[in-house]
Amino acid sequence: MATKISRVNLSRRGENNQKRENNGTTTLDVSSSCLFALDGLNEYICLKRLLAYDNCLSDVECLQSLHQLEVVHLQHNNVRKIENAFTDCAALKELRLDFNCISKVSSLTFEKCENLTVLDLSFNQLQSIEVRLLATNAVALSSFRSFHL
Repeated sequence: MATKISRVNLSRRGENNQKRENNGTTTLDVSSSCLFALDGLNEYICLKRLLAYDNCLSDVECLQSLHQLEVVHLQHNNVRKIENAFTDCAALKELRLDFNCISKVSSLTFEKCENLTVLDLSFNQLQSIEVRLLATNAVALSSFRSFHL
């Protein structure tokens, strides 16, 4: 019988159990892994592409320190709030958050995401969305290639 892994620590240890940075990793695919958390993700300072869809993730605040992120796929998880998760992700181009449990999106959530062209928030529990969300300095409707609510 296979063991169900519910949490993964993505930190790396070298010789003598010393912590090693994951400087060179640019793509990380942990999709369909039954994960509840992404511990140690902040060590992936060069990460550009994160595929973590089809898991049980509810907290994605750990992404705020990953300034190089360009593509993030978090669809089919249990994400409830995203207010601070993407505030410092200026390089972000594509963000999929469809099929989660998000009920509110602040106008400041994507304020610094100047390169965001694909945003999918469909199949969430959105009660309302601030019109200013799409009209901030960084994010304008005209820059989107794809936008789904």
